Amino acid sequence: MTKRFDAKKFFIVVIILILFIMGIIYLQDVTDLLQLLIRVFRPFLIGIGMAFLLNIPTQFFENLLAKWLGKSVIWMRMIGIFISLLLSVFGVYLLMFLVIPDLRDTLTQFISVLPDRIYRFASWINQTLADHPKFVQAIMSINISPEQIQSYVTGLLNNAFNVATVTLQSLFDVTVNLFGLIFDVVVAFVFALALLLTKESVIRQFKKFVYALFPLRWANFLVSLGHTTNNTFKNFASGEFFEAIILGLLTYFGMLIFGFPYAVTVSVVTGASAFIPFYGAFLGGGLGAILIGVQNFWGGFWFLVLIVVIQQIEGNLIYPYVVGKGVGLPTTWTLVTITVFGALFGVLGMILSVPITSIVYQLLSENVNFTLEQKGVEDIQHDTTWVKVKDTNFKTSLK
Repeated sequence: MTKRFDAKKFFIVVIILILFIMGIIYLQDVTDLLQLLIRVFRPFLIGIGMAFLLNIPTQFFENLLAKWLGKSVIWMRMIGIFISLLLSVFGVYLLMFLVIPDLRDTLTQFISVLPDRIYRFASWINQTLADHPKFVQAIMSINISPEQIQSYVTGLLNNAFNVATVTLQSLFDVTVNLFGLIFDVVVAFVFALALLLTKESVIRQFKKFVYALFPLRWANFLVSLGHTTNNTFKNFASGEFFEAIILGLLTYFGMLIFGFPYAVTVSVVTGASAFIPFYGAFLGGGLGAILIGVQNFWGGFWFLVLIVVIQQIEGNLIYPYVVGKGVGLPTTWTLVTITVFGALFGVLGMILSVPITSIVYQLLSENVNFTLEQKGVEDIQHDTTWVKVKDTNFKTSLK
């Protein structure tokens, strides 16, 4: 029987193909339009992010109050929002009055000892050259004219002038953008509070829109995808938060036990860098090693050893249980996706790579398992060359 021609589907495919081709032809215009839309809706995008992060502790406190009192009412959510904001303000207070002063003292000490370390390094180079005259003669045999040296110095001065000019312009741009950012944050904060207070209504309206616009099969898929996305990002955010606290505390107490300087500053930086999975601890540890190494070279070396040990504990014990189980992504895929997303999208890509890949991984796993179940295939192991099909003695080769 000949399959009936579906004009509606053909029309939709043609429209999508035309839009795709037009997007490629006018790629720059499309990019400019997207950037304009992002600028216009930036406060609301920030507000959605703030609402999502605040919803995690708000929901915890709201459920806790509802469990104690036996029912949930709107004032419980308001109390949960208030406690969440209070904790956020307390965190900012600790950052402003505990970490920043210590960071200032750390930088002051770093700057004060830096000239002496540079002088010692230069003296070591001079002594090394004095002990190896043949090496000096080899360098002096290189034919470099005074004009070349003058040209090189002039180029350095011009580059320094250009860098200074660009820096001043950048400072002006930062100052202008700062006022715009303050306005965006205020609007985002108000929008986030509105979302938190009316989230059930917003979710219900969104679902009604999805079920009205799409066929039932696709609507169910989109709603399920939204549920999976919400749970994955929520588990990732809460897991990364607790992991950062644990890593910071491990670093702090380890530095106190072994007598390393700058314990507060380095532990806070190391904990904050933990939001970048796997690589974050090494980035924070590298900064700490530089600060400590300027004061004491071997102290910086042994601090790196301490960070490696803490990283092994964090990577093998803390991360798989605190974050890994929450996002459901194997360690191998986590390492691959962090590296790829980091190369493509920078630090933000490294942070968001794990939850995004976890969602794709879950969808693919469900699809693969469903397909295998439809085929009747079961019990596939890493060394399997033949598989059994359910309810039959027939065997299928995978080779």
